Amino acid sequence: MTWPTWLLSESHTPIIAEIEKELKTQSHRGTAVIAGGFLDHLLTEAIKSRVQYTKCPRVAKKMLFDVPGPLSSANAKINLGVLLGLYREEIWNDLRLANEMRNSFAHKLECRDFSFTSVSANCEKFWSPHHVGIENDRFI
Repeated sequence: MTWPTWLLSESHTPIIAEIEKELKTQSHRGTAVIAGGFLDHLLTEAIKSRVQYTKCPRVAKKMLFDVPGPLSSANAKINLGVLLGLYREEIWNDLRLANEMRNSFAHKLECRDFSFTSVSANCEKFWSPHHVGIENDRFI
């Protein structure tokens, strides 16, 4: 099976540059929370690109993606993304780990850096860094 390529529109370029700049000045906690928010945004965009979202009534859109809608959580989007075939199971698992880490930083006061027990354990479980690379701006 071939997996779809995720391409960000050129409108994302300034946003990505701003986020990269901001991440360089953040604590571990700030990095995890900001990166998690950006990941949530990208998942939303990817899902919208795969469904007839543009033909959906405005109220239905709000009911799906706004809190407390069924797609308001990152976890729901991560699970729907794998069901839609946006990524393979290994990436799904990595996204779940990343979201769990973001939640640890956001909700556990004692979680201050990436050496926190559950966070460092999740870092060790990541599949992508060992199997995915970028060459000429394309994932390989």
